[in-house]
Amino acid sequence: GSSVKDVVKRYVTTQLVNMPGGTRMFDRMLCLAYKAISKLFNDGSIVADGTPPYLYTHLVRSIEKEEENRIRSMMEKLCGTVIASLQDMGFQHILTVHQVL
Repeated sequence: GSSVKDVVKRYVTTQLVNMPGGTRMFDRMLCLAYKAISKLFNDGSIVADGTPPYLYTHLVRSIEKEEENRIRSMMEKLCGTVIASLQDMGFQHILTVHQVL
């Protein structure tokens, strides 16, 4: 498996180097990332207040997008079921799932 240093190194090379700011900000973000990733590896928990802002924002956006997709899929299935039931009951002029959503 990956070590804390490997994950931090990957974070630095793929994310942190692209963040605007000076060397102080880079050092601060590096320390926060190391602390947060170490906490995750050692305790299995994420330090929300010490998570670098860019990493935190990225995680939140990823989770929000996954939730939006999950909710949309559930809505499509529900609408499909309702439409199919109405058609089985003899209703002819029913909107499609995509028209409803």
